[in-house]
Amino acid sequence: MMSSRKVFVFLWIVGIVLYANSLQGDFVFDDHPTILNNPAIRDFTNIKLIWLTFNTRFLTGLSFAINYKLDGFNTFGYHVGNVIVHILSAFLVYIFVKLTFQTPFLQSKPLREKGPWIALCSALIFLVHPIQTEGVSYITQRATCLGALFYLTSLVLYIKSRLENDRRFLMAAVLASVLGMLTKEMTFTIPMMILAYEIFFLKTEKEDLEHVLKRLRPLFWTLLTIPLVLVLEQKQYSNFGLRDQIFQSKFYWINFLTQINILRTYLRLLVLPINQNLDYDYPAAKGLFEIAIWGSLLILIFLSSLVAVLYQRRRILSFCIVWFFITTSLEFVVGTFIRSDIVIFEHYLYLPMVGYAIFLSVFLFEWLESKRKIAYVFTFLLGLFSLLTVYRNSIWGDTERLIKETMAKSPNKLRPIYMLFELYMHRKQYDQTGEVTQKAFELDSQKGVNYYIQGVTYEKQGKIDEAIQQYEKAIQEYPSSTPAENYFKLAYLYHGKKFLDKAESLYKESIRLNPRLASAYCNLGNLYMTQGKYNQAIDYYKQTLQVDPYHLNGRNGLASAYVLMGDYKNGIREYQKMIEMYPQESLGYKNLGKIYFLLGDSLKAEELFKQVLYINNKDPEVYQYLAKIYYQLNRMAEAEASIKKAVHLLEEGSSTDTLQFLPEWNSTP
Repeated sequence: MMSSRKVFVFLWIVGIVLYANSLQGDFVFDDHPTILNNPAIRDFTNIKLIWLTFNTRFLTGLSFAINYKLDGFNTFGYHVGNVIVHILSAFLVYIFVKLTFQTPFLQSKPLREKGPWIALCSALIFLVHPIQTEGVSYITQRATCLGALFYLTSLVLYIKSRLENDRRFLMAAVLASVLGMLTKEMTFTIPMMILAYEIFFLKTEKEDLEHVLKRLRPLFWTLLTIPLVLVLEQKQYSNFGLRDQIFQSKFYWINFLTQINILRTYLRLLVLPINQNLDYDYPAAKGLFEIAIWGSLLILIFLSSLVAVLYQRRRILSFCIVWFFITTSLEFVVGTFIRSDIVIFEHYLYLPMVGYAIFLSVFLFEWLESKRKIAYVFTFLLGLFSLLTVYRNSIWGDTERLIKETMAKSPNKLRPIYMLFELYMHRKQYDQTGEVTQKAFELDSQKGVNYYIQGVTYEKQGKIDEAIQQYEKAIQEYPSSTPAENYFKLAYLYHGKKFLDKAESLYKESIRLNPRLASAYCNLGNLYMTQGKYNQAIDYYKQTLQVDPYHLNGRNGLASAYVLMGDYKNGIREYQKMIEMYPQESLGYKNLGKIYFLLGDSLKAEELFKQVLYINNKDPEVYQYLAKIYYQLNRMAEAEASIKKAVHLLEEGSSTDTLQFLPEWNSTP
């Protein structure tokens, strides 16, 4: 048998090979609000904003912020991060199974000698099973992978604390549990899983349940982590709004029945991972007397009965069934109590896969007995799973193909159509958005969001009046299904046409619907600036920067407002912050140079204007300012050269930055 170190290296090689063709996949679905359009990830040192935005997924958000620091929006680094976490989790599955075969109950069992091989096979099944591709290749689902990593870490550390009677491992397990609950909510079941593990493998016959619970008390205290974080959640910043979902939840009978069917589907996907889909068009249950419901109930009752039947003689198999029920329980409860059209996702099976991988490995080792048969069967299964994973990852690596496949498999769902629209917008392929919006209308013409995307398409094509018409229709006829961005876009167009009262009310409505829409605050600030209402402008610019500290126009607007009020000290401070945050943007240097020129500090102004030219040497206005400075300093040759350069650029028609002390109002959501 290979050493643990060799197993670790082997898992790395297998994992990298299997997921290599998914590393170029673009942002898709929730990646847009979670990463691409999320200001919180743009500074991994801004712990407060990451905390407020991600809440119970703080560590996931922090990992994305580190990715952004290293790679910006290059998806390669994000994908690599997910693959690394997946491989580490697979190795922990190996360690977990090895330790399980060292527990008192299994020490005397014949199967114990095969424990290291069963551990390796379990880790490989977990690593190569195609159902895992969504959890790994879907960037946002790093939350799932990372949560599973902490989940398994907590279990491994707890088992070591019991086997070695070392309380330090227990404290480390508690810490891993807390960290898991700051990664994704599914880790809430860690204490229940450890309790089940105690009962199955560690508890002695002399111990009663009360004694076991007392030992597990520190772990059960970790259950307070998620509720405490949700209590501290601020709606204006939260990316998930979990607290509101919980407070508004109630029992839905049809959802409950649908979740029963979903458990059956999950079991099918574990055993037979074919016809995978990013966004299933899953049918809602019709009632208790539906044949599908009774079929699902019979399967679940059979599995529950197996737990009792296998407990004495095949306890590890019994535990694997319990693992499935515990790790799917939270999603079952959420799906029952929170109304949503998203009822099933493949990444929900990422953690349940651990139980299935162990179950399949143990079952085949016991059933086949012959080493040759075991080798043949596992070679076949792992090879088949690997081929399916490589194929599925080839689809994940081509985002447009992934979305179009989803549209083909779920032809009655609008969400894949919106995903394709977002992809084309992200890639600036505006000529292709028209066909997408037409498909959305064909599927459902009674949704405001469809008129919104049609309006965006017209706007990108320069058809402003047609765009306004679509935005207006969405609001007037379908307000309940019209996104906040529709109000913002309409306000933006009215702002451009100088209908300031309309623009003002629409901006405010977009903020009411989406308090995290930073550009709406910024554009209100711009609107008030043009009216000379500087105090109101400053207030809205500050709110812009609360939501998005890296909002360039918001920072520029705040600095400009201070300067126009004669508060040069605060204006200079904000421009300096702007330069720190955007050292490659010329605007901060230019406007700060103008302030120092007005204050008579010609040398400082010259230094800043030269920095502008280092970034953009085709700005005639900067050459004009430099000419004035050189005349003041009696450096006539340089002054004349600067004037000639300015004239030449103006004759060439070079664009100049006309923002001066007033930011553009063309912020985008």
